Amino acid sequence: MSSSSSSGSAAPVQVKAAKGQPSGLWVLFITEMWERFAYYGMRALLVYFLASKLTAANPGFGWSESDAQDFYGWFVGIVYLTPILGGWIADKFLGTHRSMLTGGWIIAAGETCLFLTEYWGRNPAWEEISLGTAPAQFLTFMGGLVLIVIGTGFFKPCVSVMVGQLYGADDPRRDSGFTIFYMGINLGALLSGLVAGTLGEKIGWHWGFGSAAVGMTLGLLVYQFVRPFYLKGIGLPPHHRPEHEEGHEPTPEEIEQARIDEYERTRPLTRVDWDRIGVIVVLSVFAIAFWVSFEQAGTSLALFALNRTDRHVLGFEFPATWYQSVNPAAIVFLAPLFAGLWNWLAKRGWQPSTPVKFAIGLAILSVAYIPMVFGSLQAGNPKPIALEAAPEPVQKVLQPVLSQLEKEKAEAEAKNSAQKDKEKKSPSFLKKLLSVFVSQDKKPKEADFDLLEELTHGGHKYYAVGYTNQQASIYELLGADGKLLRRQAACKGGGEDRNLHEVRDAKPRKIALEQVPEEARKTILAQVDSHKIRSLTSQVVAKEPMTTIWIEKNGQEFEKPHFRRIRDFTATWGDGDGESTVKVDEDGVLLTKTMRAFENVGTAGPHWLLLIYVLATCGELCLSPVGLSMVTKLSPARYTALLMGLFFMTIAIANKTSGSLASASKDIAAGKWFTILGGQVDFFLVLAIVPLVISVIVFLLSPTIKRMMHGLH
Repeated sequence: MSSSSSSGSAAPVQVKAAKGQPSGLWVLFITEMWERFAYYGMRALLVYFLASKLTAANPGFGWSESDAQDFYGWFVGIVYLTPILGGWIADKFLGTHRSMLTGGWIIAAGETCLFLTEYWGRNPAWEEISLGTAPAQFLTFMGGLVLIVIGTGFFKPCVSVMVGQLYGADDPRRDSGFTIFYMGINLGALLSGLVAGTLGEKIGWHWGFGSAAVGMTLGLLVYQFVRPFYLKGIGLPPHHRPEHEEGHEPTPEEIEQARIDEYERTRPLTRVDWDRIGVIVVLSVFAIAFWVSFEQAGTSLALFALNRTDRHVLGFEFPATWYQSVNPAAIVFLAPLFAGLWNWLAKRGWQPSTPVKFAIGLAILSVAYIPMVFGSLQAGNPKPIALEAAPEPVQKVLQPVLSQLEKEKAEAEAKNSAQKDKEKKSPSFLKKLLSVFVSQDKKPKEADFDLLEELTHGGHKYYAVGYTNQQASIYELLGADGKLLRRQAACKGGGEDRNLHEVRDAKPRKIALEQVPEEARKTILAQVDSHKIRSLTSQVVAKEPMTTIWIEKNGQEFEKPHFRRIRDFTATWGDGDGESTVKVDEDGVLLTKTMRAFENVGTAGPHWLLLIYVLATCGELCLSPVGLSMVTKLSPARYTALLMGLFFMTIAIANKTSGSLASASKDIAAGKWFTILGGQVDFFLVLAIVPLVISVIVFLLSPTIKRMMHGLH
């Protein structure tokens, strides 16, 4: 029997090569591209959706940023945990082809559930979406995520294993093939940020989730159509007979391959096998440090893009989700260069071993976080503080706001308590069912600000505060003297009974101050103070259907439907700080305030995130595709999918750790754990230091690890 390695593992039958690579590689490339489009499209929106207020124009679940990031960590961790079980099932029962196909359709069903969450609607009076407040919405969304977790467990380990089955055990094209395959992964991720991200952020979250479902379905249909032509004999169940594959007449090569596969699945493991398994385990564990820092892309870096980055380019504010496409775009561009580099080095005998590539990847990721240190400093190095730690003028401004929030909270709790008492007397079927498993009584949260941070800009201290009252969700920037410098408010709707029709492209019209409604006029004058108003305009933003009862002279009544115009008012003036602008609604709510001198306080330039994503991509290309290739060439044949699942399990641990670390980022910035330089900078320094330390350790151990690979590099 021919053997390709010292362990006795035979080279699988290879599909006819095309341009130096097996033809089946391009089939798996396209399939994985669409699966990654679905996954990364959903992932790009997840934290934004969960943290988006119910009062926002594009409402989400209304969770806190900390809870959203922690949940994200749990979800992506479990997503990468289930492949170990899915790999075992594929190895023992289904084979990689059937397992991958089963998982793909389950994922498509899960993405569809996320899309259907919006079907149930929502009430802006709710504080957040939870099992207690909106069980239908909550269960539909969580059910969709559970399906995605299960489907990924079947799909993820198998597609990578099938790529490995296209090559001999020591085929020099393997690492390059996996790098090309990795392009497919990231081409899908690139499209997801631009398509699903833009649809979700600009039109509606559910449209982004829906596009992910469409992408997964397209990928599966393409795979099922072309598989019989390019992947015969690949991914079959264990102990298969070649004639079981698509009912075709087996070739002599397929019969011989089936005999070799049967031997590989029954022979005892040797010391060489165990050493190679040890290499997979050791490098997978070291890779955890890489993924903990790298996976901040979906949590802390995503929120930095949304809240701390000036995304205006040529007058256009691009969606924060576009940053999620930088990494895959860089991979699509750089992957061929890295694939060519490994081949070029291999021909000259200079190619680094797998452990050295891991060490290089970790070192590059460490360097990638240096730009975020500078970006955080430019954004004011935000530091969460208690109200008592703010200057006295700031406390005087914010203490009445906090008192009002406490009053509104008490009123809302009293109203909710009365509603619960009413529901207990005549609960719905769903409430009865949930009461068996879940306690609906929760300890009320204390009223507090969503955000209170100290910023440093130009040597001066500023204070950012975010909160939600009965009127709006509000973000404000205050000076140390308590002066309001910037404000952004997203007004709550009038509930389910208020049917407003948005008015687009309505031109602002000049208006006299005397014509502005009294409440709006008071707010404008309070902000303008003694300065002269340069411009005052009115703009219709919505129309509200109304019905008025008219009475004729003869006493007869009849109804006349019409629309009431909803207007905003914008005033501009100049002072020592340059031009200032305020926008006020008819009820007197201050929607926005901008002062040109302070418009960049608390924000960083768009280039810092661009730098970290590109540099981190270079590190990823040294580690991730090489890691996938490592598992397929070092694993005994009967445990390949299982060990691929183990590789993904370490990524699961890293993702959960990454989410937990992101949720604790405010505590780190506040100095509750330790202090290096103070503020948010400390959080990014940790993400730079840990990979560097692990990189040095891996590099020092690389000669020993290389010997344990027994000639497979």
